[in-house]
Amino acid sequence: MTPAGSALGRAVGRRYPKADAQVAGDRVRITVEVAVAWPASLVDVTAGVRDIVRSRLGELAGLQVDTVDVIAAKVVHEDAPTRRRVQ
Repeated sequence: MTPAGSALGRAVGRRYPKADAQVAGDRVRITVEVAVAWPASLVDVTAGVRDIVRSRLGELAGLQVDTVDVIAAKVVHEDAPTRRRVQ
């Protein structure tokens, strides 16, 4: 996943990440949608998001996380930084 202030954030309109949670007592099921910058590995990014969300929900909210579904909702090609030529 790419930081919110990046070109990716501007390209996707800063609508990501999105999250939807279903909470029942102290248990939660959550779906997170993220935008991913190409050529990042979708498997690595979604696994990383899943691990972070699971651990932080447990630590911060004291919730038992049943499932974390991560959807790579948008893949955006970030342009490489432009190199200036010496004149």
